[in-house]
Amino acid sequence: MTTAVPVERDAVAGAFPGPVREIPLPGAALHRVSGGPDLLAAGVSPALAAASTAGALTAAALDGRPYGLVVSAGIAGGFPPHAPLGRLVVAEEITAAGLGAERG
Repeated sequence: MTTAVPVERDAVAGAFPGPVREIPLPGAALHRVSGGPDLLAAGVSPALAAASTAGALTAAALDGRPYGLVVSAGIAGGFPPHAPLGRLVVAEEITAAGLGAERG
């Protein structure tokens, strides 16, 4: 499972009772949770997240433990009163914000 930042990764790890072992990777550190998923704080931005995730996928394949599924998840923030923390929100629109995208 990939998240953008370590605090999100650590929140997911907290849902599992087993110990966490850190495995260094180029440019990132994978957290292997005993009895849970492998967790990666992949970074903020699509390019960094893609590169970090590709590195983790490659390392797993070379180690003989290829992944069958990758989940990208985030905790995000809340927007009270309509979407307070802890509430499920489903997007009706996706906007490429702050990524250099422009409409012409």
